[in-house]
Amino acid sequence: MEDLFSAVERSADFPESGRMVPELGSPRIRELIFGTYRVIYSAKDQHGYKRVREPVVKFLDRTC
Repeated sequence: MEDLFSAVERSADFPESGRMVPELGSPRIRELIFGTYRVIYSAKDQHGYKRVREPVVKFLDRTC
């Protein structure tokens, strides 16, 4: 679980490292896939740089 939190913290430094969420199509809304978790976050432009706002972590059910 610590690795998951580290990945989320890295997204704050490199917000464009995640891919765009395909079903939303907005370059501001990004996601990281980490094991069975999907972390969705918004990269907001503020003062010329990107900032990550409140990521959402969702468990992926890959059995379906």
